Amino acid sequence: MQGEQTMENSTSPGKNASKSKAFMTEASRTLLENFKQGIENDEFILLAQPVFDLASGQITSAEILVQWHQGQTDLLPGEFLPQLEENQIGGELDFYVLAHSLQAVAESLGGRSSFLPLSFNLSEQLLQSPGFVERITGLVEAFAIEKPRVWFEIRQDVLQASNSDLHDQIVELHQEGFRIVADHVTLDPWKLAQLSVFPVHALKVPVAHPDGSRFTLVDQAAFSMIIQSSREHNRVVIGVNVEHQHEVDFLQQSGLDLAQGYFLARPMPLFELLHSLESR
Repeated sequence: MQGEQTMENSTSPGKNASKSKAFMTEASRTLLENFKQGIENDEFILLAQPVFDLASGQITSAEILVQWHQGQTDLLPGEFLPQLEENQIGGELDFYVLAHSLQAVAESLGGRSSFLPLSFNLSEQLLQSPGFVERITGLVEAFAIEKPRVWFEIRQDVLQASNSDLHDQIVELHQEGFRIVADHVTLDPWKLAQLSVFPVHALKVPVAHPDGSRFTLVDQAAFSMIIQSSREHNRVVIGVNVEHQHEVDFLQQSGLDLAQGYFLARPMPLFELLHSLESR
């Protein structure tokens, strides 16, 4: 009986549906207020996860990530970014992260042109907002940072699902001098070929399946084909999600030196990375 009542309550329309809608509206309102407060109080902590040259052990670039220090809780990106995007405010966080990162670079290193590239994740919501290229360009120019040192990461599936307007804006980003990075690149050769219509500078390719299982021989062959094809098109390939020594060995055997992952370095506060660069 209890099971039947539960099923009936969960599927009946009307009052329950309106309650759910009201709850979601209230949840969205609360999220928006918390986000505004987080921006005003600088609750968003900037982190940097380095990309290494396996041959030299040197950091070649770094991806900027963000953590939300909300009260006594540190929220990871996966715990708040989907909700921000769902409520159409993820793009404002993108600009916050970009502005504060560039400010940290300018203050710590004087915006020197030799600074290693920083890559920033662009949300789908920002990419769909009118005039975002002009806003980004104006922001970077205000800090006098060389544009080729600023990389923007866009998921492969977002690139492939883009319309002509978005394609044109990505091309415009490239023409301004920024670097475009295709993130979450799969081993599917057909999907890889679709990226040829975009001015992609680098590809980020996972070195294992999403569930952590190892590549099969077929997967390894597909990975090698990505490297070969990318070299023919003068694209950089970065092996990502490296969590084990055998994955480092696989990358080196594949002739790929650039890698990123917890096995090599966990994300660190951006100021720590900048300090380490100042002392080299």
